[in-house]
Amino acid sequence: MFDSISHILGDLSKIAGIRNVLVIDKDGLLIAQGSSLPAKNKDTFEDLASLFARAIHSFEPSLKATNIDHSGIKQLIIERENNEKLIIFVAKDFILAVTTQDTINLGLVRMEMHDTLLKLTPLLESVS
Repeated sequence: MFDSISHILGDLSKIAGIRNVLVIDKDGLLIAQGSSLPAKNKDTFEDLASLFARAIHSFEPSLKATNIDHSGIKQLIIERENNEKLIIFVAKDFILAVTTQDTINLGLVRMEMHDTLLKLTPLLESVS
């Protein structure tokens, strides 16, 4: 199963502009990762996993305080300096996240992430 997950993440990480691909559980623990760049150390990916989970958990209470429908975050895009983007898709049991370089086709990345989410869901739901 983990070979299948690694293969799916590898395909996503080949898209131009994607630096890192992570699958994270809802508590921020790293399940799997793929990267188009060489990994400097595992701590970097674990730190990113924690960051992505905290972003979702921090944002959800803010929605509840508004009149906005807060039925759950499905996608969150954070743009940082130098046009780097952090793109997060939230599934029932896990989070799929990518970091990007400054020049990407955001629409293509979102479509590919959606397709990746559909491929990962049956594999990761069988674990939980």
